[in-house]
Amino acid sequence: MRIFLFYIFLGGFYFFQNYYSFHQVHFGSDGYGLSLYAIISSIVLYLSGYIFLYHQKSGILIALFCNILLIIHNINIYLGNINLVKDYKLSYSLGISLVFQLLLIVHSIVYLFISPEIIEKSKFYKSYFPFSIDKKIASIVGSATVIVSVGIVSVLVLFTGVTRVVERDVNWKIEEDKFHRGKKVTLIFKEYPNYFFEYYSDKLANKLIKNELSVLKIKFSYSTDFGNLTGYKVLSIDNDTGIDYGFHLLTSECGNGYPDCNGKPIAPWEEK
Repeated sequence: MRIFLFYIFLGGFYFFQNYYSFHQVHFGSDGYGLSLYAIISSIVLYLSGYIFLYHQKSGILIALFCNILLIIHNINIYLGNINLVKDYKLSYSLGISLVFQLLLIVHSIVYLFISPEIIEKSKFYKSYFPFSIDKKIASIVGSATVIVSVGIVSVLVLFTGVTRVVERDVNWKIEEDKFHRGKKVTLIFKEYPNYFFEYYSDKLANKLIKNELSVLKIKFSYSTDFGNLTGYKVLSIDNDTGIDYGFHLLTSECGNGYPDCNGKPIAPWEEK
């Protein structure tokens, strides 16, 4: 039963780990396919725990295969992330993953070659290398875990990856910037003056100067996980599509010409 819980725990741990990192991988990039495989592998690893309850060798083999894919994914992150030493959270998370993955590999390999005769002679081996599990107990434990899993997944679906669209009024100002191509255009949210979009675009600057617009309408979509912003995309600026003006950055500021803050200011994707 310990091994069932081990696979369930590892599958869930890797799923959440890869689920959140997957938000930062763009479709078509080199890491997109590998990240997708890692998510699928973590789900299959989770399911291998249930298979293990009824067919131990099959569960072990499936878990071993999935674990190999997850190790390849983590090694790829290590080799491709030059800031890993500075990113302590990522380094710590990957370190824990590799420890668990090595434990799983060692257990799987030993399990595949150990004989039932050796297991029968030791209580320790019976606990960690069972060749049979009481089916009634397996059904009760498996059913309880399914109920808990459905609840967790339901919460995840309801409160992560939530995407909405809002439209806000923004004021603007134009500045010369020596370090970037194009004029710097700052679009400051009228009702949320601590938040603003920064554009480096001569095209947008020329439009604003030519039309002498004082207030613009900006429509953008945003994604949140449990209320925390995970992504955004400008859809339109006064009926022009958001991609017309190139790179942009959503920023917040307290002081330095912007209103002072007592705590975190209300964001433009939140209702006042």
